[in-house]
Amino acid sequence: MRQTIKELREIFISDSESFINEINKLYSLSENELNWKATSETWSIAECIDHLAVTNKLYFNKMEKQFAEKQIICIDSKEYVKHKFL
Repeated sequence: MRQTIKELREIFISDSESFINEINKLYSLSENELNWKATSETWSIAECIDHLAVTNKLYFNKMEKQFAEKQIICIDSKEYVKHKFL
């Protein structure tokens, strides 16, 4: 599916807002509940959140650099996104 930079930006904002709403639900959990693992081979909720935070930081750093260097202009861009691995 081809997306313009503007469309991708709107999806990113919407997904981020949904993610924040879901994370806010975790405030009701205790530390034990956040760190509980069904088995030693599975991740806890806290480990999943940490993994997402670390992974997203890689993307955010890359995007910030491209915005700063004006490689990405997104406000009303109709240009299509060229997906590539970092």
